[in-house]
Amino acid sequence: MSNGNARVGEQGMVSAELALALPTVVATALIVLAFGVAGASQVQACNVARSVARAVSIEQARPDTAGMQVHVSRGSNSVRATATKALPGPLQGMGVMAKCAAEAPVEPTW
Repeated sequence: MSNGNARVGEQGMVSAELALALPTVVATALIVLAFGVAGASQVQACNVARSVARAVSIEQARPDTAGMQVHVSRGSNSVRATATKALPGPLQGMGVMAKCAAEAPVEPTW
């Protein structure tokens, strides 16, 4: 612990160190937040692709696609849905997309 007798040249060192370290901490927090948003968007794209593939395979109305672009291709035995969404925020300017595909077997109709 300090006894309160700071040397003359060391006054204000904590403020200077904080001023140098704070931008790094903020940048790291923003990067972690961006990766979190990217991960959540990827999960959302997979959920949309899976639900659309399932709905088309059983010939029901398509569910809400939550602002995503969805492409559906139908084969003789399966339906494939691909959901794509541009990521929000600074990642959008980098052209990063959340994309996921899901396939479901075609259900027989009665």
